Amino acid sequence: MALTEIEAICRSCHKTFRAQPKRTFLGFQRLVCPHCSREVMYPLTSGYRTAYWIFVGFMALVILASLAQGQIAFPGLIGLAMIWALDRDRRLRKEVASAETAAAAPPSHSTTR
Repeated sequence: MALTEIEAICRSCHKTFRAQPKRTFLGFQRLVCPHCSREVMYPLTSGYRTAYWIFVGFMALVILASLAQGQIAFPGLIGLAMIWALDRDRRLRKEVASAETAAAAPPSHSTTR
């Protein structure tokens, strides 16, 4: 299923554009800025984010149950990938929000004498 176009902002050149993203392996949205041709990564959609939080929560419960039984438990490669994806998503959402506020702010005019 193809993704719908989104309104995006490039974190390199701070220009807004509309494009259809492609999904990465973990579900991030990848776009190419038409102004500077750089790859722009966008955060996870809410569906991916919710699913990852549910799986991480379930994984934590399984690990705690294993530890309660005296066994050593570890999340595994997929679990670590989901935790990394949630951290990366948090950082990307912050970067997009700061780029949007930087683009919305009027340019400062400095007067030097």
